[in-house]
Amino acid sequence: MMVAGLIGVGYGLGVHCKMKKLCEKLDTTIDDLSNDVPIDIPKEVIDQAVERAAERRARYAVDNAAADIISKMKSDIHSEVSSAVSDERKKISEKVTDTIAERVSKIDEDELRKDVVNKAKEQIAAKFDNKLDDILADFNSNLSNVSRIYRSIAQTIAGTQNARDVMFKMV
Repeated sequence: MMVAGLIGVGYGLGVHCKMKKLCEKLDTTIDDLSNDVPIDIPKEVIDQAVERAAERRARYAVDNAAADIISKMKSDIHSEVSSAVSDERKKISEKVTDTIAERVSKIDEDELRKDVVNKAKEQIAAKFDNKLDDILADFNSNLSNVSRIYRSIAQTIAGTQNARDVMFKMV
């Protein structure tokens, strides 16, 4: 296999060298012929080639000019819009500030203070009302438990006195 591979590589190199020599001879022959033989190119072909080249160059120049103009227009529009927005923002800011100042000056401090105090009272009362309801429920539950304990003690004392099983020990 190795021998066959080496033979193949040798054959490939040999053919390559022969082809290279043949190409060099052909290039030399073609160069000699082109230098020696006058070639007549019709004027129409030259005119068409020049016209196409001029069209391509003109199209390229027009496309570049259009792209430059569009870019400059975008930049100009952006700067004009930015400055207009900035100016309007300043005007609106001044109007809003004036309106707020006017409305704040019309606020009656005593009335505002009363409203704040009343709302705070309502919220505090609601908060404590909920807590008082919980405390009342706990108190009633505890009172019920205490009542049951006293009732049980009373029944036990009343029941044991009738049976005379009351016993007191002192230690």
